[in-house]
Amino acid sequence: MIVDMNAFLGRWPFWKLRYQGVKNLLKLMDRAKIDKAVVSSLDSVFFINYEEGNMDVADACRLHPDRLIPFAVINPNFPLWMDHLEVCVEEYGARGIKLHPDYHKYSLLSEEAAELMRKAKKMKLPVFIQTSIMDMRHHPGYCLVVEASILEVASVIKRYSENTFIIGGAKHFGSRVLELLGQVSGCKNFYIETSGIGGPFDCIERLVESIGSSKLLLGTRMPLLYPESAKLMVEKAEIDEEDKEKILGGNASNLLSI
Repeated sequence: MIVDMNAFLGRWPFWKLRYQGVKNLLKLMDRAKIDKAVVSSLDSVFFINYEEGNMDVADACRLHPDRLIPFAVINPNFPLWMDHLEVCVEEYGARGIKLHPDYHKYSLLSEEAAELMRKAKKMKLPVFIQTSIMDMRHHPGYCLVVEASILEVASVIKRYSENTFIIGGAKHFGSRVLELLGQVSGCKNFYIETSGIGGPFDCIERLVESIGSSKLLLGTRMPLLYPESAKLMVEKAEIDEEDKEKILGGNASNLLSI
């Protein structure tokens, strides 16, 4: 089973997406032969009321429970975020938390973030930290968003050893992963999502050699990016077939019990 750990619904405010919406997302999944996708909302990143995007994701996942798995975007800067998280889990069926500290402008080391980590641990929810969504060279000048600090990400992984983290990024994330790995040596409570890894051509091979295939999760960031490229990067890697199966879906299936 092929599982994409990082797909989006909602609107990208800076240009029109060719494959926007649920039907088009499913079309991309079918074309790339992806069985299931974890989805979160771009609207929850950009709307003032981030809760609306989570509601839309919940509706889409109710219509396609065999294909789509909801993660709730949570902004700990907002009042009553904890109440909303409970609604997302108990009513919307969210299977994890998605954080965008870069766009939502908070430190992962703040007391609000600490409370979120404690809540995630109690609810047994993985926490996906999206350090960036899009290559910063493509940010419009009026909305240049600095990527989340790898130092903070590393500190969170070490500080909350009983939480489970998924770390994703955008262009040049591969070099930032190497920086991260240098700071979290010995930690076992995190995964790396692959959509931002990019070059060099043996990037997957290098990561499998350094941390093992059990720590890697396929992600595509569709419909911002075409899913085939991220999937082919794993399929064409010079690694064992067993390692490919883990990255393409086996690890995600175990993590989310699907």
